[in-house]
Amino acid sequence: MLQTINFFTVDANDVSKLNDDDVFLVSTHHNSFLSLDAASGLLTHTKIGSPNTSFLCVCAKTDPDAAIFRRLSGGAARIENSVYRIADLGALELPDRKGQMVFLADGQYLSSNMRDGSNEMRSSVNDWEIYQLVPLSSIAKVAAWNGRWLHHPTRTLLDFQRPERLLDFRSLNRTDKMGGLVDFSDWPPTSEHAEIKQGPDAAVSSFNPLVYYCVYGSYEYLETLALSLESLDRYGRFDGTVGIITSFTEAAVRKHVPERFQKSLRIFPMPHGSPWLGRYCLDDAALEQFQPILYLDCDVVCAGPIDDLLIAILMSDKVCIATEWAEYAGMPSIPSEWGGYGNWFGKFLFDTNIVPYSGEVAFGNSGIIGMRNARICKDAFSCVVELVRQPGAILTLGDQPFLNFFLHALGAGDFTLMDKHVQIVRSSSGVSVQNPHTLVHVLNALTKTDKTSELRLTIAHVLLQKNFV
Repeated sequence: MLQTINFFTVDANDVSKLNDDDVFLVSTHHNSFLSLDAASGLLTHTKIGSPNTSFLCVCAKTDPDAAIFRRLSGGAARIENSVYRIADLGALELPDRKGQMVFLADGQYLSSNMRDGSNEMRSSVNDWEIYQLVPLSSIAKVAAWNGRWLHHPTRTLLDFQRPERLLDFRSLNRTDKMGGLVDFSDWPPTSEHAEIKQGPDAAVSSFNPLVYYCVYGSYEYLETLALSLESLDRYGRFDGTVGIITSFTEAAVRKHVPERFQKSLRIFPMPHGSPWLGRYCLDDAALEQFQPILYLDCDVVCAGPIDDLLIAILMSDKVCIATEWAEYAGMPSIPSEWGGYGNWFGKFLFDTNIVPYSGEVAFGNSGIIGMRNARICKDAFSCVVELVRQPGAILTLGDQPFLNFFLHALGAGDFTLMDKHVQIVRSSSGVSVQNPHTLVHVLNALTKTDKTSELRLTIAHVLLQKNFV
């Protein structure tokens, strides 16, 4: 297979970027890879995805790219309990075992590993100590699948938190299929794959959810944030990332965040201008890795597992917004006939005919907004920000009228997806205990102190649901 063995190292961060069929990582039977411990200079074993690791590479090329690969000098790596160095090793390919071989020097064989993860030379080799050379082209594909992916046709979440599991340990030179759902060798995945290539066998999307809040004003709002996050953790069983756009200090915010979310918590500074706009000023670069994305007001209580809602948002190509259909079911669909209260939903904007709109108008609530990713909402959010910042904008009504208007005018809104997942109430007594929704939004027609009390009562109502206790 290889006429000459040349040993190099490559950093873990570079492995997934490479796609070279002439460079191989050295794998053991249990899907770890030989690596170099920088502190001791010893060979050891490491999993794909481990940080600050230099993997040992076997390369058929005499001089691979020096910017990525570092050639080991004669004494750069040694083997525990032996006088041998990496430079002393040769390779013996085993008959009828493609890509499988043993490394030896003067009749001594390199062992699979010792209890501490290092290696030594032995006079014989066991079957489970035979090494497999794995092309970097396969490793790159597997590393690209790290994380969770949604398989659209079955609404199944595929969990690849340990990418080495995707490598069949007896045939490590190929990527495998997972549950017969996805062919990993067919195409490299991207977060936009479902948009580019729709179809029953192709609809697969990265699932790395973010739930974010915008918190400002008085201290009581941090208390409501804590209650909302508590419900998201306990009842929502959310295990993704939490983001908080805030005018408070990081230390003040972290005091109100459950332990589960502390490590992955992302805190963003409040943008200049009206704090109402904070939820719309998403940092595309910072949020590029996340999808789906769900915005919640801090007066939203999570009453049940949230994954089904997040999956529905990821499969939608529009901005999903909660509505107040239930409360205003008797109102006409034409904004001009709404009356003064309709201004909370943008009546004054529809009446101006800035963008003529003749369809049915929903009563969108800006307290719960879902989007596949930050790009989906960019146009509508930019319009909201631009118009609200204009002199004379009716800010006493907040941001909601502007969002509802532009989602309709641009055809960018999904006003039905949230219906079965969201219940909007004006007090805790309105919460449906027998048939709970995923999210309960307690509207802010109360004083700040009353709002905290109402959220506590809402959570108490949720506690009555034995399914979630």
